[in-house]
Amino acid sequence: MKLINFVMVAKHLTGDSEVHFFPTKEEARTFYNSRVKPLLDICMKNELEEDEAYSFGQTKDCVRFDCGYDEELDAMLNECNHYYRVDSVEVPENATHYVADFSEWVDESVIEFHTEQEAKEVWNDKIDEEIRLASEYHMIEISRHHQETWEDKSGMTLFQETHYSDMYSDAYFGHSTDMTWTFRIGQIN
Repeated sequence: MKLINFVMVAKHLTGDSEVHFFPTKEEARTFYNSRVKPLLDICMKNELEEDEAYSFGQTKDCVRFDCGYDEELDAMLNECNHYYRVDSVEVPENATHYVADFSEWVDESVIEFHTEQEAKEVWNDKIDEEIRLASEYHMIEISRHHQETWEDKSGMTLFQETHYSDMYSDAYFGHSTDMTWTFRIGQIN
Protein backbone atom coordinates (compact mmCIF):
# COMPACT_ATOMS: atom_id res chain seq x y z
CA MET A 1 0.00 0.00 0.00
CA LYS A 2 1.04 3.59 -0.55
CA LEU A 3 -0.29 6.93 0.61
CA ILE A 4 -1.77 9.45 -1.84
CA ASN A 5 -1.98 13.04 -0.55
CA PHE A 6 -4.30 15.31 -2.49
CA VAL A 7 -6.52 18.37 -2.49
CA MET A 8 -9.72 18.26 -4.51
CA VAL A 9 -11.11 21.61 -5.62
CA ALA A 10 -14.61 21.04 -6.96
CA LYS A 11 -16.37 23.98 -8.59
CA HIS A 12 -19.96 24.65 -9.58
CA LEU A 13 -18.65 25.00 -13.14
CA THR A 14 -17.60 21.36 -13.03
CA GLY A 15 -15.14 21.49 -15.94
CA ASP A 16 -13.01 23.96 -13.94
CA SER A 17 -12.57 21.51 -11.04
CA GLU A 18 -9.07 20.34 -10.09
CA VAL A 19 -7.13 17.67 -8.22
CA HIS A 20 -3.67 18.49 -6.85
CA PHE A 21 -1.28 15.79 -5.59
CA PHE A 22 1.51 16.25 -3.04
CA PRO A 23 4.43 14.14 -1.78
CA THR A 24 3.51 14.74 1.88
CA LYS A 25 0.44 15.33 4.04
CA GLU A 26 1.99 18.57 5.23
CA GLU A 27 2.34 19.95 1.69
CA ALA A 28 -1.27 19.02 0.92
CA ARG A 29 -2.45 20.69 4.14
CA THR A 30 -0.38 23.83 3.41
CA PHE A 31 -1.92 24.12 -0.08
CA TYR A 32 -5.43 23.53 1.32
CA ASN A 33 -4.94 26.15 4.03
CA SER A 34 -3.56 28.66 1.50
CA ARG A 35 -6.80 28.37 -0.48
CA VAL A 36 -9.31 28.03 2.36
CA LYS A 37 -7.98 30.47 5.00
CA PRO A 38 -8.45 33.69 2.94
CA LEU A 39 -12.03 32.64 2.20
CA LEU A 40 -12.75 31.81 5.85
CA ASP A 41 -11.18 35.14 6.86
CA ILE A 42 -13.71 36.95 4.66
CA CYS A 43 -16.54 34.91 6.19
CA MET A 44 -15.41 35.79 9.73
CA LYS A 45 -14.70 39.46 8.98
CA ASN A 46 -18.05 39.97 7.29
CA GLU A 47 -19.88 37.87 9.91
CA LEU A 48 -21.29 35.44 7.36
CA GLU A 49 -23.37 32.56 8.69
CA GLU A 50 -21.99 29.04 8.78
CA ASP A 51 -24.24 26.62 6.85
CA GLU A 52 -25.13 29.46 4.48
CA ALA A 53 -22.06 31.11 2.95
CA TYR A 54 -19.77 28.29 4.06
CA SER A 55 -20.09 24.89 5.67
CA PHE A 56 -17.68 22.26 6.89
CA GLY A 57 -18.04 18.55 6.28
CA GLN A 58 -18.00 16.13 9.19
CA THR A 59 -14.40 17.17 9.78
CA LYS A 60 -12.44 20.35 9.09
CA ASP A 61 -10.78 18.54 6.16
CA CYS A 62 -13.43 19.77 3.76
CA VAL A 63 -15.32 23.01 3.39
CA ARG A 64 -17.87 24.34 0.92
CA PHE A 65 -18.24 28.02 0.02
CA ASP A 66 -21.43 29.29 -1.60
CA CYS A 67 -21.90 32.46 -3.59
CA GLY A 68 -24.70 34.94 -3.25
CA TYR A 69 -24.20 35.95 0.38
CA ASP A 70 -21.39 38.50 0.19
CA GLU A 71 -19.85 40.55 -2.63
CA GLU A 72 -16.27 40.17 -1.35
CA LEU A 73 -16.61 36.38 -1.03
CA ASP A 74 -18.30 36.19 -4.45
CA ALA A 75 -15.38 38.06 -6.01
CA MET A 76 -12.83 35.69 -4.43
CA LEU A 77 -14.83 32.68 -5.67
CA ASN A 78 -15.37 34.22 -9.09
CA GLU A 79 -19.11 33.86 -8.40
CA CYS A 80 -18.81 30.07 -8.45
CA ASN A 81 -19.47 27.70 -5.52
CA HIS A 82 -16.32 25.86 -4.38
CA TYR A 83 -15.65 22.74 -2.33
CA TYR A 84 -12.18 22.05 -0.94
CA ARG A 85 -11.16 18.66 0.41
CA VAL A 86 -7.72 17.69 1.71
CA ASP A 87 -7.11 14.00 2.22
CA SER A 88 -4.56 11.22 2.40
CA VAL A 89 -5.70 7.78 1.37
CA GLU A 90 -3.98 4.42 1.27
CA VAL A 91 -4.20 2.81 -2.13
CA PRO A 92 -2.66 -0.32 -3.64
CA GLU A 93 0.98 0.12 -4.63
CA ASN A 94 0.08 -0.29 -8.33
CA ALA A 95 -2.53 2.53 -8.35
CA THR A 96 -1.29 5.12 -10.83
CA HIS A 97 -4.48 6.84 -12.05
CA TYR A 98 -7.62 8.47 -10.74
CA VAL A 99 -11.20 8.87 -11.87
CA ALA A 100 -12.97 11.90 -10.41
CA ASP A 101 -16.67 12.69 -10.52
CA PHE A 102 -17.14 16.45 -10.13
CA SER A 103 -20.76 17.27 -9.35
CA GLU A 104 -22.48 20.63 -9.76
CA TRP A 105 -23.45 19.97 -6.13
CA VAL A 106 -19.80 20.44 -5.32
CA ASP A 107 -19.69 18.63 -1.98
CA GLU A 108 -20.90 15.43 -3.66
CA SER A 109 -17.74 15.20 -5.79
CA VAL A 110 -15.74 11.98 -5.37
CA ILE A 111 -12.41 10.54 -6.47
CA GLU A 112 -11.24 6.94 -6.90
CA PHE A 113 -7.75 5.52 -7.46
CA HIS A 114 -6.91 2.62 -9.78
CA THR A 115 -4.31 1.00 -11.98
CA GLU A 116 -4.21 2.42 -15.52
CA GLN A 117 -6.26 -0.47 -16.93
CA GLU A 118 -8.82 -0.37 -14.10
CA ALA A 119 -9.13 3.42 -14.49
CA LYS A 120 -9.89 3.02 -18.21
CA GLU A 121 -12.54 0.41 -17.44
CA VAL A 122 -14.15 2.47 -14.66
CA TRP A 123 -14.05 5.56 -16.90
CA ASN A 124 -15.69 3.80 -19.82
CA ASP A 125 -18.32 2.15 -17.60
CA LYS A 126 -19.22 5.51 -16.01
CA ILE A 127 -19.43 7.31 -19.35
CA ASP A 128 -21.47 4.57 -21.00
CA GLU A 129 -23.92 4.39 -18.08
CA GLU A 130 -24.39 8.17 -17.95
CA ILE A 131 -24.90 8.35 -21.72
CA ARG A 132 -27.54 5.63 -21.41
CA LEU A 133 -29.32 7.54 -18.63
CA ALA A 134 -29.09 10.89 -20.46
CA SER A 135 -30.41 9.28 -23.66
CA GLU A 136 -33.38 7.87 -21.76
CA TYR A 137 -34.04 11.16 -19.98
CA HIS A 138 -34.04 13.20 -23.20
CA MET A 139 -35.58 10.41 -25.28
CA ILE A 140 -32.85 10.78 -27.91
CA GLU A 141 -29.84 8.66 -28.78
CA ILE A 142 -26.53 10.14 -27.58
CA SER A 143 -23.41 8.44 -28.94
CA ARG A 144 -19.82 8.90 -27.79
CA HIS A 145 -18.69 8.42 -31.38
CA HIS A 146 -21.05 10.86 -33.11
CA GLN A 147 -20.63 14.47 -32.01
CA GLU A 148 -23.79 15.55 -33.81
CA THR A 149 -25.73 13.71 -31.05
CA TRP A 150 -24.06 15.65 -28.22
CA GLU A 151 -26.56 18.56 -28.27
CA ASP A 152 -30.33 18.68 -28.16
CA LYS A 153 -32.41 20.50 -30.78
CA SER A 154 -32.12 23.80 -28.88
CA GLY A 155 -28.30 23.60 -28.92
CA MET A 156 -27.88 22.70 -25.24
CA THR A 157 -24.84 20.48 -24.67
CA LEU A 158 -25.90 17.10 -23.30
CA PHE A 159 -22.49 15.42 -23.48
CA GLN A 160 -18.95 16.33 -24.47
CA GLU A 161 -15.80 14.23 -24.24
CA THR A 162 -12.39 15.87 -24.52
CA HIS A 163 -9.09 13.98 -24.62
CA TYR A 164 -6.12 16.10 -23.62
CA SER A 165 -3.63 13.23 -23.74
CA ASP A 166 -3.64 9.44 -23.73
CA MET A 167 -4.66 9.26 -20.06
CA TYR A 168 -6.13 12.68 -19.27
CA SER A 169 -9.69 13.30 -20.40
CA ASP A 170 -12.86 15.08 -19.34
CA ALA A 171 -16.45 14.06 -20.04
CA TYR A 172 -19.09 16.70 -19.39
CA PHE A 173 -22.78 15.94 -18.93
CA GLY A 174 -25.19 18.84 -19.12
CA HIS A 175 -28.61 19.15 -17.59
CA SER A 176 -29.93 15.64 -18.06
CA THR A 177 -31.51 15.85 -14.61
CA ASP A 178 -31.32 19.62 -14.06
CA MET A 179 -27.69 19.48 -12.98
CA THR A 180 -24.29 19.11 -14.62
CA TRP A 181 -21.20 17.11 -13.82
CA THR A 182 -17.80 16.25 -15.23
CA PHE A 183 -15.90 12.98 -15.04
CA ARG A 184 -12.13 13.22 -15.27
CA ILE A 185 -9.52 10.53 -15.70
CA GLY A 186 -5.87 11.30 -15.12
CA GLN A 187 -2.53 10.12 -13.89
CA ILE A 188 -1.51 10.63 -10.28
CA ASN A 189 1.47 12.97 -10.35
